[in-house]
Amino acid sequence: VGNDYFQYTVLSAQLPGFKEKYLIDNASSGISWIMPYSANLGTGTTAASISANIVNTIEEKGSAITLNGVNYSNVYKVKTEILNASVTLPTIGSLPTTVTQNIHSYYTPKYGLIKRDRQLNISVTISPLLALALSTQLGMNIPSGNFPLTNTNKTVTLLSKNF
Repeated sequence: VGNDYFQYTVLSAQLPGFKEKYLIDNASSGISWIMPYSANLGTGTTAASISANIVNTIEEKGSAITLNGVNYSNVYKVKTEILNASVTLPTIGSLPTTVTQNIHSYYTPKYGLIKRDRQLNISVTISPLLALALSTQLGMNIPSGNFPLTNTNKTVTLLSKNF
């Protein structure tokens, strides 16, 4: 759409993908845009819904980067943040949700994404009282503790600009 660029993004294998506006090429450094995210996980009484706001910010524009010995110019560095994350169970309500993250993507004209660093952990905490309530409701033992929904730590780079 004009100067807006979209891609299908998957945050982790545990969460459904979504259409993400990843770049606005005529925006200045410091400009941000927000995309709401929501997904349903599971079905029935154990179904959960997750929602969050995904915020992309252009941190740098027009910089240069060298990857695998190849120099790229006019690089856009985009920071992605996941804010206001919430996990909700139908009969229980919202669970305490923790997000730790460090996500940066680097794009350049002609090649698109040339590098992405993604460290992302989304987890929910089930208190002993909530574990007891869930165990009773579901007829199975549900432990208390901190449970990761996703735990990703990887870097992806373009291996060759020769197509």
